[in-house]
Amino acid sequence: MKPLRIISNKIIVSTHTTLGLFIDHRVEAIFPGCRKTQRCIVSAMAGSVWVKPLYGYNGTANVQPKRWECVVDSAVVVSDQLFPVEITPLIADKARQDAKSICNCPAVNAECHPDYNPEYTDVSMEG
Repeated sequence: MKPLRIISNKIIVSTHTTLGLFIDHRVEAIFPGCRKTQRCIVSAMAGSVWVKPLYGYNGTANVQPKRWECVVDSAVVVSDQLFPVEITPLIADKARQDAKSICNCPAVNAECHPDYNPEYTDVSMEG
């Protein structure tokens, strides 16, 4: 199976009136069997992190939680242009922990049926 090719991988931090900080993990990738770069959204699935395109329905990828943590670790933490924040090591660490929280979701770590064997998609990073 072809890998999920990550083209752009960044965590954008901005200020928020109620929350203090707003953290957005933005990933653009080319899905297996596809040719176009797509903006991705991430969901929790039994035993894996499910990556799918934000717009459209072509392509999907099941990524192992440990592999997704590597993707988050390699992301660049930047400040939002509209609501800028000074990126300190403490804020960068908080942003990475927030982006990794999907890997600690109960659905991802739940016991699966013994016959459930998901086919994981490998990840390659180009950006």
